[in-house]
Amino acid sequence: MGRFAGTLLVSILLAKSYLWMQNPLDIKEIGQYELFVFIAGFINFFWVNALVRGLLGFVDTDNLQSLNNKLAQAFYLFGALSLVFGLLFAFGQYFFNIFNNVGVVILSGAVVYSLFWTPSMLLEYTFVLRKQTLPLYLSGIITPLFFLIFSIAGAYTTQSVDGVIFGTVLFALLRFISTSAIVFRSGVPKIDLQWIKKFLLFSAPLVLSAVIAESSIYIDGIIVNSLFDERTFAIFRYGARELPLNSILALGLSNAMIPMFSSTTNPDVELSELKNKTRRLLILLVPISILFLIFSDWLFANIFNEAFKQSAIIFDVYLLLVIPRLLLPQTIIVGFKRNNLLVWVSIVEIITNVALSIWWGIIWGILGVALATLVAYIVEKITMIYLTNKHIDIKPSKYIPVKTFTLLSIAITSVFLAKYFLF
Repeated sequence: MGRFAGTLLVSILLAKSYLWMQNPLDIKEIGQYELFVFIAGFINFFWVNALVRGLLGFVDTDNLQSLNNKLAQAFYLFGALSLVFGLLFAFGQYFFNIFNNVGVVILSGAVVYSLFWTPSMLLEYTFVLRKQTLPLYLSGIITPLFFLIFSIAGAYTTQSVDGVIFGTVLFALLRFISTSAIVFRSGVPKIDLQWIKKFLLFSAPLVLSAVIAESSIYIDGIIVNSLFDERTFAIFRYGARELPLNSILALGLSNAMIPMFSSTTNPDVELSELKNKTRRLLILLVPISILFLIFSDWLFANIFNEAFKQSAIIFDVYLLLVIPRLLLPQTIIVGFKRNNLLVWVSIVEIITNVALSIWWGIIWGILGVALATLVAYIVEKITMIYLTNKHIDIKPSKYIPVKTFTLLSIAITSVFLAKYFLF
């Protein structure tokens, strides 16, 4: 979450580099940094978020000593997997040239950054599982702030995009050290291979689901990287981001509710709470998204620069993701430990996304790729809702505020259509 905010702030300052750098970065150089960030996420995307979600539903939060031990085991596991998959990616890129226009700095920087950053993703979830609210809030402030400071200091010192990458990697190392100090504050336990094995078996359906579903995001990036130049890649990446508030609050609600569903014997209370909190988020986030939709052209031209005004329509499509984002059947599926259902959902989603991305990307360019992501995400949520009803016997009306959802969906869709077809 903190990195999300940090990368957004860095993107803004890089686009405005003509104001504070003697040798400002052009769009091609910014595209190189975006490619670095993209590859760093690509290396471990298919397992890291899945294992985090699995951890939330697997550990006992009532026994602090046991919890601390399990967090340490998760840290060992995350570190080992980051190293293995970082090396595998480096070999894969060398022999198969997965990405175009990847130099040594981008490749090595992405691998090292991923090695340090991925285990440190446990930091916020350590606070969540330990029920430490204040450190969680402080982390949400400190992480983007230091991300920004290190990245921009690197850029200013070297007057190059390489400096931004070096600064970002250095920040990841600092966060890795901080996370290890917090995780191991009660001691350094031995590696428990039996627990790690059980945890991996429990999380395997989630990992498989992530391999299939989350890969579509990166497949889109690979498609854009393959079909277009670095400048177009930068324009796509600047627009292809959800409003941070939307994804952060939706993910936070989902992750916070998973342990509650995991420990309940009568889910009616939890379902009602999920429904009410979803309604509040809809009322908060959809109007905010509509405002950004109306003013996105002006915002991109002024917050970034005129060259990125083309990114606004991509961003507008991603703003529409707020509607399916606030449908949370996956919270119930994971909470009820029916992770196997997510595999089928993900198969449907990735087939839809890849097919439409290639088809519409050829016809409409990067706008087609963005539209394919929106349609695939809607299909994914509809499939989840259907499976939750069929296999867990929980009707959509139990956890979805149908009236509020319908009215706000119509509102934001109408504004989008009016913007591009009436004005």
